[in-house]
Amino acid sequence: MEDMEKIPGAWVLIPEKGLWEWVYLIDFKSLYPSAVMTADIGYENMQWEKPDCDYFEGEYPPEKEGEEAVPVYFRKGEKNALREIVGELLESRAEYKRLQKEAIAAGDDALAKRYGMDELNTKIIVNSVYGATASKVNGWGNRAVGGSITKFGREALEFAKQYAEGEGYTVLYGDTDSIYVKGPENFTPEQHLEAATKLADEITMLLQLEHNSEYIVAELEMILDKMMFADVKKKYAGRKKWTDKHGWLDDEVPFSERQKIMGYEYRRGNSAPITKQEQMKFFTLIFDENKSEQEVYAHYTKIIDDARNGRLEVEQFYRRTRLTKPVENYKVLASDKKGVVWFNEHVAIDGEPPIGVGEYYRFTRVKNGPTAIPEGGYVVFRDPSQIADYQLDWQLIADTTLVMPIRNLFKPLGWDTDILKNPKRKFYRIEDFVVV
Repeated sequence: MEDMEKIPGAWVLIPEKGLWEWVYLIDFKSLYPSAVMTADIGYENMQWEKPDCDYFEGEYPPEKEGEEAVPVYFRKGEKNALREIVGELLESRAEYKRLQKEAIAAGDDALAKRYGMDELNTKIIVNSVYGATASKVNGWGNRAVGGSITKFGREALEFAKQYAEGEGYTVLYGDTDSIYVKGPENFTPEQHLEAATKLADEITMLLQLEHNSEYIVAELEMILDKMMFADVKKKYAGRKKWTDKHGWLDDEVPFSERQKIMGYEYRRGNSAPITKQEQMKFFTLIFDENKSEQEVYAHYTKIIDDARNGRLEVEQFYRRTRLTKPVENYKVLASDKKGVVWFNEHVAIDGEPPIGVGEYYRFTRVKNGPTAIPEGGYVVFRDPSQIADYQLDWQLIADTTLVMPIRNLFKPLGWDTDILKNPKRKFYRIEDFVVV
């Protein structure tokens, strides 16, 4: 069992990197739970031979590399425990969403927040059902059931992509339960909403006809008037223009309140404040202020130079994280974990307790001090006074908290990232070489 291959996961499309305008996010409503409901996936109605009645053909995923998946069949129209549990949870989630929309329309923010949390908690519970079926360590685990759920999901996403492309759209990205579709050029916002809604409705109608089920639903979740994709999955940023919960969003609302960001350091809990601040600044410059490439370069070459020369507030560069298990249990000690060992050996003396499991701490990088320094210069501390006698390595600090995170934003746009390594390098434009 331990050596079995993992159950094949979700459908993921490598993004079309770059900056795009008017992107539709079409999302399958509770895709994996919908797979259970639509395909009647369960335990009691599963068999290995093709049945004479209506059925869904799932798969038992290969256990070893090189093996083929084995077809498995689920008889439709029969009751099964998994489907009944999922159905009740989906009904509860739909009711919470309805109540939240009513509260938003009534202007009751507190009630809307409460129902929003109820809806989110129910969503987490119902979506965890798939995890239980795919698990090897509980009574719900069954490779045929778990593998058939993901198979249904992949087929639904692939159908949505092919249909959208057949209608003349470009699918920029897709992941697990949603696709991002480029809207037509020269449409008004209202025309974009009409086109996106129509596309989602048509995908829904065709899949419901194919499966003879009303549970599979593709919804327009939002329209983003600007969106940037990296060339790797789960890394993008966009500005919301319309959402299914709030309708049209005012252009005067700043990007920080309309943002949809995934995968960048801004979203990570252990990023330095300066990292989050400057990544948000980048998106604001690009999405809200329409700054040119040269203007963006000017901003970051200055702030990186200030960082390398220690001219900025040091507190902005400290990173914070937590020790999740004893350091001796890490197979490889990376970055701050080396700093934990250093702290426990050199600072946790004279009554200062060592860093323990579950504790939060801050860390940075130094290059000189009264004790040996870990490889990479990582040191950990509870209070900045504990590293007051150490010389901060501003070059490395700037590289890890500014240069690398900002470089990750420049790459999707095809911008020169070398200028971040050398802020004194001059930026030239084509017109600088044109003789008038």
